[in-house]
Amino acid sequence: MDKEQILRLLESHREHLDKLRLNRIIMDLKPIKTEADYRQALAEVERLFDAELNTPEGDKLEILTTLIEAYEEKHYPIELPLPYEAILYHLESRHQPVSSFIEGLKRRGVSEDLIHEALNEMGTV
Repeated sequence: MDKEQILRLLESHREHLDKLRLNRIIMDLKPIKTEADYRQALAEVERLFDAELNTPEGDKLEILTTLIEAYEEKHYPIELPLPYEAILYHLESRHQPVSSFIEGLKRRGVSEDLIHEALNEMGTV
């Protein structure tokens, strides 16, 4: 056997071992059904966090994150904020006063009455 044949054989053997490791990793995966399963999955993700892409560990990390996302969407849904809450958050996060937002609305032709009505609904007036 020449050097090139040996390298091909070793590469083939390495690919076979990677597939076996991936199969073993995938067989260890299970749906996240309980809070204990969820915590265990989070701990495993933390352990695998720096796994390289396209490796058995990287594949396991990708699968676990998908399972965790599905569990969180079902058990910890994040509700969308009310429109005025989103506006206030936007203004506060940029340290902008509500008055500058109101002035912008007025410049765009929004009536004083409509602005006052919206502020009343928000409880800010």
